[in-house]
Amino acid sequence: MTQYQLKRAFHYDLWDKDIAPSTELREWFHADPDNRWSEFETRYSKELETSPSFGALRHLLAQKSVVTLLYSSHDERHNNAIVVYNLLTK
Repeated sequence: MTQYQLKRAFHYDLWDKDIAPSTELREWFHADPDNRWSEFETRYSKELETSPSFGALRHLLAQKSVVTLLYSSHDERHNNAIVVYNLLTK
């Protein structure tokens, strides 16, 4: 099964593209992820904290008993879902 077919077949309740890191931030981070993780966390957190979409998502998720965050990065410890999780649980 191709990645495209897998994405089409996968069931999810919400895919909120509005909370993704800005293109500029994402490209900056991917240029040197080993050395930019800490700064990426800070910058992305600021983007999310000022985002109306993230505020709405936080309110929606507060009403759920179980939430699963998905990400497509190969790096399990350095990805945008980690930043989202940290903001949702603080």
